[in-house]
Amino acid sequence: MMQLKVVLQYNKIKFKLPCSKKSVFLFLNTLIILLSCFSTQLIFSQNIEDETVYLDSLKNPTLTENFSYSRIIKGYYSMNTTFPIYDYYKSGELEMSGTFENRSATSKTGEFITYYKNGNKKSISNYKKSKLIGPFSSWYENGSPKMESEYIENKTDLTNDLKINQFWDTENKQTVINGNGYFEEKDGKSFSKGELKNGVKEGIWSGHIENQKIDFAENYVKGKFISGLSVDMDKIQHSYDVLEVKPTPKNGIKNFYKFLEKNFKLTDEVESNNINGVIVATFTVDIDGSLDHIQITKSLSPSLDKEMIRVLKTSPKWIPGQKKGISTRYSYRIPLTIGRNN
Repeated sequence: MMQLKVVLQYNKIKFKLPCSKKSVFLFLNTLIILLSCFSTQLIFSQNIEDETVYLDSLKNPTLTENFSYSRIIKGYYSMNTTFPIYDYYKSGELEMSGTFENRSATSKTGEFITYYKNGNKKSISNYKKSKLIGPFSSWYENGSPKMESEYIENKTDLTNDLKINQFWDTENKQTVINGNGYFEEKDGKSFSKGELKNGVKEGIWSGHIENQKIDFAENYVKGKFISGLSVDMDKIQHSYDVLEVKPTPKNGIKNFYKFLEKNFKLTDEVESNNINGVIVATFTVDIDGSLDHIQITKSLSPSLDKEMIRVLKTSPKWIPGQKKGISTRYSYRIPLTIGRNN
């Protein structure tokens, strides 16, 4: 029988095998199958601890068919204490990278980078326990510099203070130098403009919010907001001394959870199939405080999803949120733990 000497080279390692034509054929086919299985297993092992969630245009969890971004949470099913996260535009380009201190991606830590669809950097920021801290830089879509600034720690407020050191307009003209000058930021038809002194707002600042058809003028002293006057789409004036008020249940969030627990009826399948975990719903708090556009973004079972929607529809009205003194619709996300002890 004719003998062949087959030389296989894989990762620069050579194997010499004396064998027949038939055995060569069988060996090569077996090797291909084994290598395919190995590659598949390797790819699977690299992703098995990760989680993918889908987000709407406001970065709230949503159903797959309604998503604007997809998010990969690295190590979601691991014992890690920090979780690198990558957000992608619906078209597939990277939109954001950063790290969170929890699986639910609500506590930011360290450096975050955002990108335009063309791949250019949009901003670089830093977080400590979800508060912006330290240097913040941003660029225009064409790569030109936009702003060099920093967030100064403010222990008495929920947000740190922004100090703008350098700013360039859309024509690449520097209008703020070493914290002093004229600042105007535009986003489509929306804008905000005024004077900066030592890096912070000073005097009267005016602007327009296009999606809400709001015009406003606000007074600042050494970067601190003092008061404001806004005009809504119906030309009605609103004075305000707080920039933003988030919507809240009338008796507080703890009582709202008590309402959910009291009215949520567990189905037979929870006991029979030992179902437990977290169901997550998103909804909109309308300007009259009612809840609508209710969706389940993390499901445990169809019947539990249906029950969650039913209970939320029976909720008492909330205290609506406000922006610049005007009642505004807000998106809200709420988790509910399901289990034998709940």
